[in-house]
This record gives sequence, C-alpha cells and structure tokens, in this order.
Amino acid sequence: MPIMKKITLTLTLLGVFSLLHAQRSVPDSLLWSFHSQLSLFPQEKLHLHIDKSYYLSGEKIWFRAYLVDATTHKPTTDSRFVYIELINP
Repeated sequence: MPIMKKITLTLTLLGVFSLLHAQRSVPDSLLWSFHSQLSLFPQEKLHLHIDKSYYLSGEKIWFRAYLVDATTHKPTTDSRFVYIELINP
C-alpha cells in the first residue's frame, strides 16, 4: 500500500474515532448533570387512588396516597405528610 493511502486511511480512522468519542461524551456529561441535579433536589410523585370517579354530596371519600421517588418510582420516606384540598363541596 502506498504511503499516501496509509496516511489517508489513518486520518480517516482518527476522524471517525474522534466523532464517536465526541458523541459519547455529550450524553455522559448530560447524564452526570441530571444525576447531580436529582441528588441536590430530589423529586417526588404523589399517586392518589380513590374508590369512585364521581361523588354525590354527603358521600364519604375513600382514598389512599402513595408517595414515590420520581425517577425510580420506589416508595420514599422523605416527606411525612400529604395535603389534599377538596375544591368543590
């Protein structure tokens, strides 16, 4: 193989590998930023289960609340209370 073809092949391979490396480093840095943000400011989700879709006036409302971590959906004990506001009488 002539020397010019070897140099061209080497430069092409180096260019491809540098592009692949650059594409991997951006998502890794975003992932690291996302995890550091969640460790500083943990997010929670509240799931509320109720026994009916609609209620009439005077009926009892039965519900159960589940507080979970927003990313893993596993139960969390960070918060101790859930406040629920009923808007209509």
